[in-house]
Amino acid sequence: MAPLERALAASEAAVLARVEALERYAGHVSEAERALLSQGQIEALRAHLPEYEQLVAETGAARFSAPEIGHLSDDADMLRRALRESVRSAHEAFRYLDR
Repeated sequence: MAPLERALAASEAAVLARVEALERYAGHVSEAERALLSQGQIEALRAHLPEYEQLVAETGAARFSAPEIGHLSDDADMLRRALRESVRSAHEAFRYLDR
């Protein structure tokens, strides 16, 4: 009976580890999806930056806009890095599931 109990315990541990890995993977995929959505939104805003810059230039407020535009670019770069990290992390979790 003991060998069967050990086999059952080992099987249960393996299934539990796989479920945990799938949950981690799902979390990484969700994070990557959110980052991708955010990146798309930032890219859409970036596409309109020339219009905003023109508007600011026309209103004479250019001295106030440069820092904000710089912050937008920095934010977009941070989101891009976060997206790459999320995708890399999801790939690592997926590799674990192939074992």
